[in-house]
Formats: sequence, structure tokens, C-alpha cells
Amino acid sequence: MNKSRKSLIMIIAAVAVLSMGIGAAGTATIIKAELNKTVAISVNGKAFQPTNSAGARLYPLTYNGVNYVPVNDFAKVLGASVTSKGTAVTVTSAKTAPAGSTSTTLNGKVATVEYDKNKQSTWIKFSNIKFSTKTSGSMTYYLVAMDVTNRATTTIEVSTAGDVGLMDKNDRSLSTVIGISESTRCTLKPGETATIYKGFSATSLDSLAYIRYYPLSAPKGDSAKVYTVD
Repeated sequence: MNKSRKSLIMIIAAVAVLSMGIGAAGTATIIKAELNKTVAISVNGKAFQPTNSAGARLYPLTYNGVNYVPVNDFAKVLGASVTSKGTAVTVTSAKTAPAGSTSTTLNGKVATVEYDKNKQSTWIKFSNIKFSTKTSGSMTYYLVAMDVTNRATTTIEVSTAGDVGLMDKNDRSLSTVIGISESTRCTLKPGETATIYKGFSATSLDSLAYIRYYPLSAPKGDSAKVYTVD
């Protein structure tokens, strides 16, 4: 079981515990919980700060020695979706990657992003972006290979799970495929280059409009389009 799926299961379990405590008697129960600002959160080994829709930071709640985190942000970074209706919270994981592949093409180009030491989204240079189609039975998904180069003066970690967004023409994230065998993260010293991958499911490869680099550790709005489709 990969780290993303383990993390997602832990999040779902936490939500389930809260749901059982609230719904067992059919009514809400008032509890005393601590807004814990000392808990350090990481996703797949990288620091992560959940935020609300306004961009304000959200902190874990500690209740009876257990830390509870906002499920929406964690599900999103792990490629899952969350819906809430009444007292029911539903978490739907992204599809798991099967084996098998064929090469494919997409007319697009790497965007020109100038390096700016004050903007983390410019510290990584993207190049040599390629696409392939993965199939298994009736299921098809698409794999994106990206060469990334560290242009900054410090060592940087890059993860396609949280840093790289595959977006449609309406600026919505395409459904991420988790559990792929290819590398989805790397640690780069200044000047180093590595190839990382990200999979997505869609009706066709043409659903991809652009690729966005938005480091999880960067301030709100510090993002860059690194690839655009013609």
C-alpha cells in the first residue's frame, strides 16, 4: 500500500470516529477540544499547511489525545474528493493505476517562466514534457513525464502529488491517478535535474489545458503555468 493511500485511510478513519461520536445518539454533542498550533503536519514527507477558502491557515483539533485534521485539504492533496450532505461526509479516492502503456502526443509547449528568487513557483524549470496512455481492460488513464531542474540556490523537494496541478480549460484539477509505479517526487540540489510523473483520468488527453506548478510551501497565489496546450 502506498503512502498516499495509507494517509487517506487514516484521514477517513478520523472522520469516521467523529461521525460515530456525533451521530450515535442522533444529536450533536458538545465537546471541549484544543486548537493545536504546535502540531507539525506533513504529507509524504513534505510540510503541509491546510487553509480555508479564504486562504487562512487551519490547525488540527486535539480531543482526548487524538489529533483531527481538515479532511478537505488532505483529500485534495492526495487526489481524492470530499462531499458533505447533512451529517454525512463522503471521501472518494482517486483511481488506482493499472499496468500497460502506449505512447501518445499532445500539441503543447513548455511555458517561459523566468527565475525569481522571491517566487518559489519559478525555482523549478520544467522541460521535456511527454505523455503516454495507460490501459488495463476497459480503463484508460494518461501519464505525464516531466523533467524538472532546480534553478534555486538551495536543495528543493518536488512532489507531483501536491506541487503539480493538471488543469482543464475551466481551471479545475483533473482527477489524479494514485499508486503509479513511476517516481512522483524527487529531491534536487542546485542545478540537478530529475524526471517525475503524474497520472490523470479523463475522457481524453485533450481534457488537459495546462500544467501548473504551485509548491505546497509557497505563499497563496505563488504559482506558475509551466506547460500550455495549443
